[in-house]
Amino acid sequence: MKYIIKMGVFYVILIHILTLSVLSITATSTKINVASKSISYYFNDQKIDMPKGYSTFEYQDRIYVPVRFIAENIGLEVTWKEDNTVDFNELFVRTPPVGNSAQQESKTEELIDAAFVQAKYVFNSTPVEMKDDFVTIMVNDRFYVPIRFVAEASGREIEWDEASQSVSIREANCNSGIYKFNGITYCFDYGQLIQSNNGINKWLCDGSSIQIYNNYIYYTSYQKRELWRMSLDGKDKILLETNVMSFYIDETGKMYRVKWDNKQRSDVIISDVLLNNEVKIKEQALIYFTLYYRFGYIYYLSNETGGTRESVKRMDMDGKNDTVIFTLPDDYYGCIFSDVNTIYYSVRTLGSTYFGAIYQYDVPRGISKRIYENDKMYDCKIDKNNLYYATENLNTGSILWKYDMDKQTTEKIYNTNGGFLIYALNETSILINENDVIYEIDRKTLQKKELLNIYIAD
Repeated sequence: MKYIIKMGVFYVILIHILTLSVLSITATSTKINVASKSISYYFNDQKIDMPKGYSTFEYQDRIYVPVRFIAENIGLEVTWKEDNTVDFNELFVRTPPVGNSAQQESKTEELIDAAFVQAKYVFNSTPVEMKDDFVTIMVNDRFYVPIRFVAEASGREIEWDEASQSVSIREANCNSGIYKFNGITYCFDYGQLIQSNNGINKWLCDGSSIQIYNNYIYYTSYQKRELWRMSLDGKDKILLETNVMSFYIDETGKMYRVKWDNKQRSDVIISDVLLNNEVKIKEQALIYFTLYYRFGYIYYLSNETGGTRESVKRMDMDGKNDTVIFTLPDDYYGCIFSDVNTIYYSVRTLGSTYFGAIYQYDVPRGISKRIYENDKMYDCKIDKNNLYYATENLNTGSILWKYDMDKQTTEKIYNTNGGFLIYALNETSILINENDVIYEIDRKTLQKKELLNIYIAD
């Protein structure tokens, strides 16, 4: 099963202009040994098949696809020029995906005629070099590149699932990593958006929802429930609307927002980013807190009975099929979502602020089961089949643990005398925030290195 885990509401960074300059295509053709692959592709959770005439192959343990296939399916317009320059531009009015229902057949390894091309890549005026084990290959007059290279360089998230042989690419979630835009680093750190430029850090805003879209930062303030828009440098700032609990801007520029009436009732409204062309898809819904915009649903907490127990509910993105998924226990602490069929949530230790246990709720079967228990957990993230959590002890300090849900084994990853928070997980490393410094811990070697110091002097 494929799991892609994120907490909270989407925080998206969109990369708007991507330029690739080809230095030379006069390369000598050679034969290389590749393995044709039959792979499923998901773009923003929509399955897209490779068009006829296109192919996928594996070369030196990397998945290669045509540049046009990956670019157009993540919303980049491709323009080929006579001077061997290829321009990519972000599309804000998206066309239907370029894939069709044609399926590739699984094949064995074969020799193909190919040419290795020396190419220079520039993203948003910032040169980006390929990793040493990435190359550009021309096959049958098409440029092939590692799918991971274009996805990550354009600010998207990519996940590979070995069991299902599938690749998933989504708009980047700013709560799950550190992103660069026009050579400037933006770090969303537990409700704060921080800009780091040449070692100089600047606080930009606090917010329960934050997105960077079309050269503007959109955010909702924590206390006042106000929706704001400001420029990337934090200078030009305007108030768009009040009483907004949360919002989400999709890849077409459509904004979903939950507007509260101060009486625990909310309207769900769709508009453009300037709040024009409004359509109210839900009126007077009992929304306590919006959790998630994912998988074609809006997830939220609701207290239908007015008592102490809350329910996790979801509705379609058009407001239809509003359904209770399950009712949370009285001692629940928070929800940790995985995919459309599974929800993880934690419960609180009696009389304590710590987690007591992590539970897994199977949505199709309607069954909840406890997967792990520890009365000293204070932070956790879930990634595929692994639970990463932090514990603290007055004598031993704070410890980062990994619990394998399949093998039911626990491994100590990191130990420090002070405290830390699990910032994010990615495919190869664990990011932690320790004393306002983001560190990366390699999953294999467990070596730690500093990524970004986000301390801002008073």
